[in-house]
Amino acid sequence: MELNLANKPAAVMMRALRALLPPMRDHYGNAAAFRAAALPVLEKEAAAALADPREAAALADQAFRMITRLRSTYFRMVRDPVRLETVYKELDGRPQQPLLQQGCLWPAYRLQQLASSYLDSGDGSAAFARALEALVNRRDALAKLAEGDVPPTLERLEAALAAMVLAALGGAAGNFHAYAIAGHLLERARALARKPPELATSDEKFSEPSKEERVLTALGAAALQGELNEARARFAKFSPDETNRRFEAFKQVLLRRVGEVAPYGALGYEPLCVVLEAGMFPYPRPLEWIRSFVKPVYTNAAQSTTFDDCQTVQSVHQRYQYIRRAKQGNPVIVELAYAIAVAKNRTQAVKQRQSFIQGLDVAKEFNWPTTLEDLEARWAKARS
Repeated sequence: MELNLANKPAAVMMRALRALLPPMRDHYGNAAAFRAAALPVLEKEAAAALADPREAAALADQAFRMITRLRSTYFRMVRDPVRLETVYKELDGRPQQPLLQQGCLWPAYRLQQLASSYLDSGDGSAAFARALEALVNRRDALAKLAEGDVPPTLERLEAALAAMVLAALGGAAGNFHAYAIAGHLLERARALARKPPELATSDEKFSEPSKEERVLTALGAAALQGELNEARARFAKFSPDETNRRFEAFKQVLLRRVGEVAPYGALGYEPLCVVLEAGMFPYPRPLEWIRSFVKPVYTNAAQSTTFDDCQTVQSVHQRYQYIRRAKQGNPVIVELAYAIAVAKNRTQAVKQRQSFIQGLDVAKEFNWPTTLEDLEARWAKARS
């Protein structure tokens, strides 16, 4: 059942919800165990306001979900204690919040304080290092977290990662500490997955990735997929008017940034989406679903015939300059098609050079000797 707190005394409910911090800390991630531990607390703090045990159980379940959601949405990515307190005060000061959310803010904030303190402690640092040592050998399992019959969400990913961390530590850390490590890794993976891909440069340098970087890279695909699944689920609930409003906002952003993002379109549909999402919803802001808007734009640009008869990068550029001066076509499609055509012609030029070199008979081309006898004969002739 869902408990309506509108007719409950606010001061009593606030006190009861804040008192749920200890059972939430002791049983984070385990709804059943939390409920059992929360019921005596609620009976003590709010017995007069709760009609029967069913209401207490419903309140415990709602509080578990709300505290978890608030911590993951607003606090989990914040490690700096000053910033954490600032975020809490900003949220706590919002007017007309639902009573359940208002009461659960403080436990969610305090849990992140405890998680950050643990990660910064000697025990936490040692546990984190042991978890990384185990997870770096399970990168295939981390990458597969995005697969399965049930679409991943960030909440499911955190739970799965916490279970892997707990197994790696062999009971050396409690459930909440495992979630602290898992949440930190998940946020780092989110940030990494949200970064735009690197455009190729001539001075690229390679360095051996650290264990943490390898773990985050393996986890990044699942983290991004989890965010996209959540964004798509929210998008599906929008009214047609809200969908149209977001589409108009997307068009304005794309028109303003197309020159900047077009080179990523040459890398493919996915890189174009990632760079647009990174600009419109910078981490740690939750993603919104814009891929249904990006798909037709990218498809039209990729299938454009505007530059089909251009055989060199120079000819593509000349055609592009002519179209710009004449103000022909949709500017977004033109910019993307131009970037795709430039990349395609550069790739073809490289392949042609490689094919020429592979097919070149250097000895025949320069009349070089091909055997030792031939070389000796030429030397003898040159000396005579």
